[in-house]
Amino acid sequence: MTQYIRGKSVYETHPAESKLFVDIDENEEIDSGQPYWIIKENDGITIGVLNQGFFKIDCSGNFTINDIVQGDIFYVAANGNIVRLATGTDGYQLTTHGAGNIPTWGTPTYGSIADLIFEERICIKCNKRFKIGDNIVLKVIEFDEDGNTATVPMHEQCMRLPLQKIIIKREIKEDYWYWDYEKGMKKRKRIPKMIKKTTEKKELKKGYTIHPETGNFMFAGRVVDMEEATVITKVEMSEKIYEIKEFIIK
Repeated sequence: MTQYIRGKSVYETHPAESKLFVDIDENEEIDSGQPYWIIKENDGITIGVLNQGFFKIDCSGNFTINDIVQGDIFYVAANGNIVRLATGTDGYQLTTHGAGNIPTWGTPTYGSIADLIFEERICIKCNKRFKIGDNIVLKVIEFDEDGNTATVPMHEQCMRLPLQKIIIKREIKEDYWYWDYEKGMKKRKRIPKMIKKTTEKKELKKGYTIHPETGNFMFAGRVVDMEEATVITKVEMSEKIYEIKEFIIK
């Protein structure tokens, strides 16, 4: 038997509750004792509080359900309302601005100019100088014992060129142990390995000067030659030790 459903709102028990009755006898009238469904506008979920797997938001005055599209983001405004932030332009990034401020979409920002600086000025493959606007790639050639990554720059288009052999001069390092007074423990760091060498150095003798205007060597008010004014002494100096290493760049 076909049943006709007729809705009837009643507010006898709760102002936010409706009853949907079933007209069994098909007389298009709601008789007493007819079955019904209770429809509650108040579902027991407090706005902004997660309950039973549901989260209710108050969108009155901000947007309607038809405004929401895939990719939209919602945030809490200063008045406590949930506000819709429409999907940003392709490639834009979402930026927050600290507590008490709303997020915004904007063009991505990167580090300051010249974040990466290297000494090499010539491509290791084509031997041509780098120019402003060149696309450059860094080729990893080694991980040293200090955990550093050794790289060499080349033009992006030069990656397909034949193998190239390069020779690199670099410092030899050694362990240096010291006491860290702040942390109360011994620590190790890597420092350049040094070698002491004795060399000869020419210096001015005591009492001799150079005239600031003429450049002459002077002693007791008279001009003297360099041989009289200088003396050769032996000086002990420390120099860094370097190693030469060969790499094949593919």
